[in-house]
Amino acid sequence: HGLLPLLIKNLRRAVLTIVSAAYGLAAIPTGRSQLSAAPGACSLLAREAVEQALGASVGEARVGANNGTVTSCSFPIKGGGSISVLFRRNAERAWIAEQEQRMNRGVRYGSFRPVDGLGEQAFVLDMRAAGAALCVFRTDYYLQVSVFKAGDAAAVLPGVEKLVKAALARVR
Repeated sequence: HGLLPLLIKNLRRAVLTIVSAAYGLAAIPTGRSQLSAAPGACSLLAREAVEQALGASVGEARVGANNGTVTSCSFPIKGGGSISVLFRRNAERAWIAEQEQRMNRGVRYGSFRPVDGLGEQAFVLDMRAAGAALCVFRTDYYLQVSVFKAGDAAAVLPGVEKLVKAALARVR
């Protein structure tokens, strides 16, 4: 009975490590001139839109990373789980190519698959029972919306797609 919670905790830690490393949250320059370059991830989704898309009550947005190039935000889901938004402005072509290769190879704790119609390249990270993430590459930015521990990937993916579309509309 104690193995499943430990497995879920380790899976979430591994996914967060993969996501953080893959999308450049560690070691990004934080010069003051960059602070206005990226919209805040929390400004991309209204709490009401999150609740409507997922059919769940969520808490107030919590700002995470914010260094001008990368911003992140999370919404705790009442009853457990969370939604996170990561936005990276000025994504260089070499960085995008590296991430696309990584996604095409997949990851140890889930699998990426391409998705059409959301950007120049888009991928779903199927985290099985732990949730799903939708990763979108556009000309000069990267957007990722993830739902953790709020249902399996198939159950949460339609809501994640609605959230990505809402966030993309606000970026334009």
